[in-house]
Amino acid sequence: MENTRAPHTTVGVVDGSNVIVRQSWLNQWPLIFLTVILEAAIVYVSIVFPELATFSVNLGAFSLSGSYLPIVPVFVLLVAAFKIYNERLVITPEYLIHVKGRISWRERSSRLEYDHIQEIETIGSIIQRLVGLGDLNILPIGAGNRQAILMRGLRHPRAVKDLIRSVRDSVPSSADPVPGARTHSTSSSENS
Repeated sequence: MENTRAPHTTVGVVDGSNVIVRQSWLNQWPLIFLTVILEAAIVYVSIVFPELATFSVNLGAFSLSGSYLPIVPVFVLLVAAFKIYNERLVITPEYLIHVKGRISWRERSSRLEYDHIQEIETIGSIIQRLVGLGDLNILPIGAGNRQAILMRGLRHPRAVKDLIRSVRDSVPSSADPVPGARTHSTSSSENS
């Protein structure tokens, strides 16, 4: 059986010559903490007041009854998965693609060529930096119709920044002359 999963790097998933970067599960620690607290409260309530921890729905011939215990973690995991998989940054050899809304009603994607990147910032609190998380803000040149790309909760944001810079430095600029093209220059000594 052949392994069909894309290989991972410290930055993201490698898909051919592209690197896909998305939010880290570690960035969802507030939701996970909230889940643990809510689950502990539900367990406490189910022990002290067992009639409050169960639900029952009767719809004519169909009835449904159960416990609230599994509902909270499933809901919180769905919210965390939505946040993680709804947005991604694709680093291609030619440009960056920022895709937002992959599992929403509307998907919005924007493309930013490396020539149009003015600055790449990494932002993170001290706690984020201690666990290797942070935000990446990519600022385009000019104020035109391009918006900044802000990716929150990335794992190793400095490594992503370094990867983007190295790819940008390896791509020839549109201002660079085409290799093998003739350049015509005239000087005053040639014309006389």
